[in-house]
Amino acid sequence: MTTIYHLGGEQAGWRTMLADNGIENVGMSYWSWRKRLPRRGVDIASYGFTGVLLESGGYQANNLPADKQLSQREWREYGDEYADFVLEHLDDLTMFTEFDCLALGPAYVAEQRRQVWSQVDPDKFLPVWHPQQGLQALEELGEQYPRIAISEAAITGQGLNVTPQLNALARKGVKLHGIAMTKPTVLRQVAFSTAASTSWLSPMRFGDTLVWDNGQLVRYPMKMKQQARMRHQALFEREGFDVQKLLEDDKDEVTRLSLWAWRQQEQALKQLRSNNEVDAVERPQTTTTALAVVTQGDDDGKPEVVRPALHERTTDELRTLPMFGSRTVKAMNQESREVEDIEVLEVRGTSARRCDTCVIKDRCPEFKPATTCAYSIPTSVKTKEQRAAFLTGMIELQAQRVQFMTLVEQVNGGYPDPNLSQEYDRMLKAIQVQADLEDNRDFLKISVEARGKTGALSRLFGSAPAPRDLQQGQQLDQSGVDVVAQRILEGKPVTSRR
Repeated sequence: MTTIYHLGGEQAGWRTMLADNGIENVGMSYWSWRKRLPRRGVDIASYGFTGVLLESGGYQANNLPADKQLSQREWREYGDEYADFVLEHLDDLTMFTEFDCLALGPAYVAEQRRQVWSQVDPDKFLPVWHPQQGLQALEELGEQYPRIAISEAAITGQGLNVTPQLNALARKGVKLHGIAMTKPTVLRQVAFSTAASTSWLSPMRFGDTLVWDNGQLVRYPMKMKQQARMRHQALFEREGFDVQKLLEDDKDEVTRLSLWAWRQQEQALKQLRSNNEVDAVERPQTTTTALAVVTQGDDDGKPEVVRPALHERTTDELRTLPMFGSRTVKAMNQESREVEDIEVLEVRGTSARRCDTCVIKDRCPEFKPATTCAYSIPTSVKTKEQRAAFLTGMIELQAQRVQFMTLVEQVNGGYPDPNLSQEYDRMLKAIQVQADLEDNRDFLKISVEARGKTGALSRLFGSAPAPRDLQQGQQLDQSGVDVVAQRILEGKPVTSRR
């Protein structure tokens, strides 16, 4: 199971948006919140959320530019202030992260864990792991605490693949928490129990568009905003969104769409984690020896990653991809100059698609669980006639798409659809390709390279004045040049007399 905490709750306006859209779990950054806290204090329970995550601001502290960094004394004062706030509101918090300021060093973090955080419920405390601490420290955190927090940047930005180690800890019962999660692929690959993200705010902050389509969360940048919203109109209408408001960039409707997409993402992750838990019970438990193991280090002091031996499949175990095959043909051996049988690649109409994982499984009329695809795609483009017929068919299909999209554009009020313009350009290019292939006119192309400017060819093509003297000191008659030129243009051989 994966629970998503939507960050930004420290701002009253964003907190209201989350509550109005039925979001149950909110995240707040103390770094941003402390500037807005009223002097009389806050009542977190009155916000009405089921789960409340408080982030220390360590992520912001570790990513501040050098000119905005605080002194060690100021960071310590901030850490003490944060600890006091957590202890005061501990009963209203579901989880909180430690203040993992790297500028204060590991000694400060260890001191806080020992003197302050050892007093609180360990299931609420989130110690943070950083790659520079080493994989051994990650293993030790998993042995000492029931939860571990790790940022997305620590997983994707250090050139070190820690996904196997994290999933191994999850199988042991350690609950993983993701900090600053934006990439859906990371959320799927790592067995997070909880994760926090501000991505739901990207449409309001950066003009992005978030859409849940075909089983995945898709994020379109601002430059593709209008194009994306036109493209997914049918989806928006089916899910009950006001398409016109989305096209007009209505803040409330765009926010509702963003939160809906993230809810679909959360449900998909919960389903994925549920399936994985079932599989883990049914299959033998994987021991840590099957994962990458880190030894003490090599000569340059860097950790040495020792991976298990790779099982190489034998020839009998290898299989041809389902969409490809081979056939035997007769061909001339270029070395022996003898005709022999050879195997050539052949594309088949079958595929590896399965109904359970197909992107159109919810709408396909031939859907059947645990079954391969009902459709074959027989395609043969071997002869000139087949190529011409195939290209004509593709142009006709594209023309149908363009005509239908034209109707959709007009029904929607006639606003120019950039998607239609792109498909129209593609159709015209395909028509031009077909015209070039069907053009069977004969033409002659002559390419001449002259190293000097005194030869007969230079006179022939006008690149230089005729030479005054030839080898025997005789002048070449202009009529002779005309005859040579005429024979070249007629494709006739040119002979010379000595």
